[in-house]
Amino acid sequence: MNKRELVNIAADKSGIPKQTLHMYLDLFIESMAQTINDGNSITFSNFGTFRVTDAKERNGWDPIKRKTILVPARKR
Repeated sequence: MNKRELVNIAADKSGIPKQTLHMYLDLFIESMAQTINDGNSITFSNFGTFRVTDAKERNGWDPIKRKTILVPARKR
């Protein structure tokens, strides 16, 4: 499901105009992204937790050059 499909379903069920729902969904996603980027986590009961984690440096494989490469540490 993409954002458009989510807005369409919510509009059909609620009767709220799609433009309004799209604006609120954008604000919601923007707020979530800002909270997570600030280093905080977001938890929805019975759904899940969203947070940034640190991925350690690791070995990877370059299929074009057929060599082992070092994938640097990053946040994900």
